[in-house]
Amino acid sequence: ARPTLVVDNGGKSGTTTTLSGNIGSGDYQSLTIAGGARANPSVSGLIAGNLFIKSNSWLYGSSLSTTGLLTIEASGGINLDGLTTGGFGNASGFGHGAGHGGTGGRSAEFNGVNGSVYGNPVAPNQGGSNGGVGFSASGSGGIGGGVVNILGVAVMRVDGIISVNGTAGLGSTAGSQYTGGGGGSGGSVYIRAKSLSGTGKITANGGSGANGGGGGGGGRIAIYCDTNTFTGTLSAFGGSGYV
Repeated sequence: ARPTLVVDNGGKSGTTTTLSGNIGSGDYQSLTIAGGARANPSVSGLIAGNLFIKSNSWLYGSSLSTTGLLTIEASGGINLDGLTTGGFGNASGFGHGAGHGGTGGRSAEFNGVNGSVYGNPVAPNQGGSNGGVGFSASGSGGIGGGVVNILGVAVMRVDGIISVNGTAGLGSTAGSQYTGGGGGSGGSVYIRAKSLSGTGKITANGGSGANGGGGGGGGRIAIYCDTNTFTGTLSAFGGSGYV
């Protein structure tokens, strides 16, 4: 049998370890991240085989998939917040929020267009989009969330976090005459599993707008499973903002 690749930082939080290639498709059957480690695949795409993420350990990337067993312990998880640099719901105009599962919020400026709805609600597979820059380039727009596809998993337990949130817009402080950046929209989580359990969180929320900027639209989450005993939280909310 092919061996398991273990990334273990010995309980100390450190820099991110870059993983080469796709786990499960070559030399290794599965990936275990433990001991405070932070791992990031060098390629965007498939992480095949089994995936085990221990407490206080994290997996990053712009687009991730797994088809084997999946376990995420409490205080650990998959974090793809703010990892999509472009999308179909980018806002045009000062400070408007990006769209995805919902439209982006409008900013105090009202010129330009807030981000529109796009993507497949039944089988979501697209990342979030970017919020508009602040008025007079006073702040940057938030970045859209990434994509997690978990397809064909036999047993899946999530006590930690799967997060593809958009990030908040940046820029002007409260009371400034300039509108800040709009929020990025949430990404996509698509799960097909024989069984899903756990008490964790699966989120695809939009980022908030800064000082009159519009909030980013929520992303998309679709889950299909034969047995579902998951008692955690699911959220794909729009971010707070001017509108």
